[in-house]
Amino acid sequence: LLTGEEHAFWRNDQEVKTSFDPEADPVTSPRAEITQIPAARRRLNFEEVERPWYESEAIIQAQRCLRCDYGKPLRSAHKEDAHA
Repeated sequence: LLTGEEHAFWRNDQEVKTSFDPEADPVTSPRAEITQIPAARRRLNFEEVERPWYESEAIIQAQRCLRCDYGKPLRSAHKEDAHA
């Protein structure tokens, strides 16, 4: 029954403290492989196939993604206005 109450009483929200310097060079960590459970084990159950990263690896991978704009030229506003 959906009552609008908070039913997930076992979940505890955690504040995640992150820092991001937009002027910093990107992190050069390689992309981590995502491990999977063996095919023989997958045949007999409904477990997730891909295994999650440990928190330390997830943080490293997240740092890779923060600068996806690095090295890309920015479109200037006056060029867009000229085409309008």
